[in-house]
Amino acid sequence: MSKLLYGDRLDTFIEEEIPKLIKEDLKSHQLFTEMDMHAVVFFHLRRALGERVDWFVRCNLEMAGVKPDICAFNRYAPKFVIEAKFVILPAQAYFPKSKLEEDRLKLRNIRKKYPQLGKGYLIAVFDADRAYDYSLKRDEEWEKHFYREIFINVQDFRNYENWKRNWCTIKSNQM
Repeated sequence: MSKLLYGDRLDTFIEEEIPKLIKEDLKSHQLFTEMDMHAVVFFHLRRALGERVDWFVRCNLEMAGVKPDICAFNRYAPKFVIEAKFVILPAQAYFPKSKLEEDRLKLRNIRKKYPQLGKGYLIAVFDADRAYDYSLKRDEEWEKHFYREIFINVQDFRNYENWKRNWCTIKSNQM
């Protein structure tokens, strides 16, 4: 089954569908670590691509001396790189701006080595004050077209307090 939505535009799928799918998985308490997040993004990308032989997805593949979390290739050329951050802590709300900046720089370095890349995504799940300014700066003009941020703040969930209490209970029972 090969059904990519939006006229075979993987970038549109990443920007519009992946956040919805991550939120669904979060709300059903399927995500507890950054590795879970890698698995979820990989799963949904592979599922969207189906059996298409012209696309493939890799995790932690070394590129430009660094390892992006996920990279999608079309006809053996890297097209999209994704860095995923997952920071939900049982006892506190926290936004990892310095960690996100590290990932933005990683995406930037990969793009300089592979100029044919379509876009670089930073997908972050966190639990933090809604009033905080989350966006990172873009140093050069090309970054405005290449770099995309997808932020999912669990505090935006309806019934956040109940969700967080259940998430903490499940997480503590898994240890």
